[in-house]
Amino acid sequence: MKNPFLAFRSVPVSDEGNPPDRIIADHQSPVQQLLNTYRNLLGGPAKELAWYIDHSSRMNTYKAILKGMEFPQHVKSTLAFAEKVYHHVFETVQHIPYDVGDIEDLCALMSFSPELSRNELGPAGVYISALVNASRKERIVLKLPILQHSFNFLGFKLPTGKTLFFEGSAGDFTGAKLCGGFLHVEGPARNWCGIAMERGEILITKDTGQETGELMTGGKISVQGSI
Repeated sequence: MKNPFLAFRSVPVSDEGNPPDRIIADHQSPVQQLLNTYRNLLGGPAKELAWYIDHSSRMNTYKAILKGMEFPQHVKSTLAFAEKVYHHVFETVQHIPYDVGDIEDLCALMSFSPELSRNELGPAGVYISALVNASRKERIVLKLPILQHSFNFLGFKLPTGKTLFFEGSAGDFTGAKLCGGFLHVEGPARNWCGIAMERGEILITKDTGQETGELMTGGKISVQGSI
């Protein structure tokens, strides 16, 4: 089934109606550059983060039997690796001339890609968040109600003056370490929504999972469904 979100917008077409330069055009497009950058990231800084995110989800299921600092320390380590990856991405993508439409296309392409496993998609939300925060746009709208895989860490470190509206189902760590922006999720979010949030506002129109607002030091989280 063809992905309805994907529409590379600058593919030249010949007089016969065929796109002879499609492969070259796609390879040079901002979306393809962003995807290639993410793939390279998986072989480096994001490798550890992917492991921590996967194990955070597994540990949450059994946290009732965990004692001491094992579980809290694991989550804090996950946040530390997320911040490391975020700063790396923020610097790396500065040279790519992407726009908001490219971010939306990238989300759909990554979610439906048969080449990326669920584990490899774990850090994708940190990557998307860095693209959002590095954009000059103050308000970014991502309408992705139909995704095969949800993204973790959407809205990560969203800064003051920036608004992110996301339509769809968000994953774990939504709005983590939010530092002044406004994150509006038109849909549900999973565990650790708003974890380590410093300031700003999060609005979730449906449900959130466990540990909502964990380690939160400031700001506001509004959940219109159940927590």
